[in-house]
Amino acid sequence: MLRNKTILLISPQPWGDIFVSKHHYAVELASRGNKVIFLNPPNANAPVSFNLLDVAANIQVLTFRPFFNISWRFKFRPVFDLLMRWQVNKVMNFLDHIIDVVWCFDPNIYSDLNWFGAKYNIFHPVDPIVYHYQVKPGNSADIIFSVSEKILSAYKGLTTPAYFINHGVSEVFAKLAKHNLTILQSGNYKIKQNQPIKVGYVGNLLRSEVDRPLLLHLIEKHKDVEFNLWGPYTFNNNNLAGANTNDTVLFIDKLKNAPNVILHGKVTGSDLATQISNMDVFLLLYNLAHGTSDRSNSHKILEYLSTGKVIVSYKIDTYLNYRHLLAFADEDTQESFSAKFEEVITSLDFWNKAELQEQRVGFVLHNRYTDQLDRICRVVLNKN
Repeated sequence: MLRNKTILLISPQPWGDIFVSKHHYAVELASRGNKVIFLNPPNANAPVSFNLLDVAANIQVLTFRPFFNISWRFKFRPVFDLLMRWQVNKVMNFLDHIIDVVWCFDPNIYSDLNWFGAKYNIFHPVDPIVYHYQVKPGNSADIIFSVSEKILSAYKGLTTPAYFINHGVSEVFAKLAKHNLTILQSGNYKIKQNQPIKVGYVGNLLRSEVDRPLLLHLIEKHKDVEFNLWGPYTFNNNNLAGANTNDTVLFIDKLKNAPNVILHGKVTGSDLATQISNMDVFLLLYNLAHGTSDRSNSHKILEYLSTGKVIVSYKIDTYLNYRHLLAFADEDTQESFSAKFEEVITSLDFWNKAELQEQRVGFVLHNRYTDQLDRICRVVLNKN
């Protein structure tokens, strides 16, 4: 179904150097002969009203400057919706394209997907749903997908069919998983533990949802462990959100000054796949945060698992039945997380044994973005 179409993909994160699920789906759709128009979120500081830029084969990025204050969506939602419908008309007049499919990942801006006039509407929220207006786009969707049952539960009152589709992994990490699986199945694999033990964390270090006190505690307590951190730690050229506060500056300064921390910053996907392959352990340590972090899933999990190595994490809903893949803290406390971390790093011969590593990389190879897109196509075809 999703081949040789014109697809308007609506993202809450702009196109940039760092890819999350929306960007990866755009790339995968484009590889199948679709013309993808990636709609950036409204940008009040854009230099022109509309700009359409070719960024890759079959992918164009559309940026627009709204003619009204986007913050009105919080206090004057009916007025906001009226003005946004008018704004969408302007966007579509500028595009002058017939859109076959609208694929919307943004639950906040567009209350009615029919405004875009596409033949088929897909709604795909991947972040926590906590406000009533975030449910409304589901009414105009032909189908809803999401990465967790917790997110999907917000749409149970609608008649729109809704389905779970896990996060995906891009081809560079799939190649890493295939490489590791070949080694693991060769019969010659031996557990190699780095000295010192290398711990990896990948993510936006500017996000306030990161459990900063816990991360600093682990770094301070385990001075004989090397902590490798990938992801933005400055606001320069960062296309992802972050909290520009004194607390953030202090946190980053402490990381910079820690002798057992290496800040790698932003790297390309291919470089990241290469660099994380040498880690012994990974961390996933987001706090629960209203509207931004519900610990129901994380796209970083599959990237970590592509190495075969263990992940220490707070409990993640989607993976509660896959406890062999991750090492969950027993309780939702920093003390419990710290205890699980210590347990893992002192028994890596168990947590990184070949059998568990094979299961991890095997799981990844069933959840590539191309696999998820195939699953979505099958569901859509069966519903039509």
